[in-house]
Amino acid sequence: MAIVYLHNNAHNGDVFFSSEVVKVFVRSNPSVRFKIVPCCSSILFRDVVSDNVSICEHPILWSVNHTSLHSTMIDNDIKPICNLTNTLLSYEVIDNIGRLYINTWKLLTLHSHSIDLRCKPSQIAQMLQDINNKYKIKLEFNCNDYRELIPRLPDITIDTTRIFTKSLDGNIFFYNLDGYSGLDTYRYSSSFNNNVINHLLVTNPNKRVIVVNKTDISHPNLVTIATDLGIEKTICGRNLVYYAKISRLCDSVYFKLNGGSLYVLNKENIEDTSTQYYLLNDIDDIDGYSKMITGVYNNRIIVVNDYKKFN
Repeated sequence: MAIVYLHNNAHNGDVFFSSEVVKVFVRSNPSVRFKIVPCCSSILFRDVVSDNVSICEHPILWSVNHTSLHSTMIDNDIKPICNLTNTLLSYEVIDNIGRLYINTWKLLTLHSHSIDLRCKPSQIAQMLQDINNKYKIKLEFNCNDYRELIPRLPDITIDTTRIFTKSLDGNIFFYNLDGYSGLDTYRYSSSFNNNVINHLLVTNPNKRVIVVNKTDISHPNLVTIATDLGIEKTICGRNLVYYAKISRLCDSVYFKLNGGSLYVLNKENIEDTSTQYYLLNDIDDIDGYSKMITGVYNNRIIVVNDYKKFN
């Protein structure tokens, strides 16, 4: 049986949205040897590592400031991935072993946006039929409902006592992250984050406002995760998991349309009805992102259509 490489060369959000697809592949084929090769957010896959499943370093890594870096140590079987960034399927024989390469980013974006999981079970079924016909490799994908593909976060504990030390009337979380992909390009101004933070502090004087990144705003009710908790950005995505888990403890969460912020769309967060989520985006944006997010993940998410007043 060939070794199957599930690789992804895209940003954190794309790796996040493909993570449960990868896990379903692994669970559906327990006797198959898998190598998971993400360029970032590898922490999402740590719970499926076993004798048959390993996580390998991608030949092109994303750094914490989102510039791409070429890995210096690349195994022979990983090298072909350098040339497969826009190729869905590839098969090679290396060291007398058959190796099937599946680009999970291309799989996500096949005839749909990466956020939209609704058509993926049927598309993957067709892809596996093509693999069997072309390469004589039979793989299973046991998923009949796209909701099974909504990402789940790994079980990581975090001490939040330092956040909630001061007694206040409630907690608001704002993802003041900046994206580096097409989702939020030209959508939010350079002053957007600070304008939102100031607005939340003024309109909620008795509530705690929690943000992710360091800001030059100083306020007794403002908590910054990066500085107050010392949680810095990481390639493996641990910080993004922490953000999502902390946000789940808040009354309301405001997030933008970028990969790191969209970690909040994990299954545990969106099924928790005690938190209200607000997407800062156009209701009828030309690409249909808002309708995808509310339709696929949770129709309780409120789209803040007048977000441009913060630009």
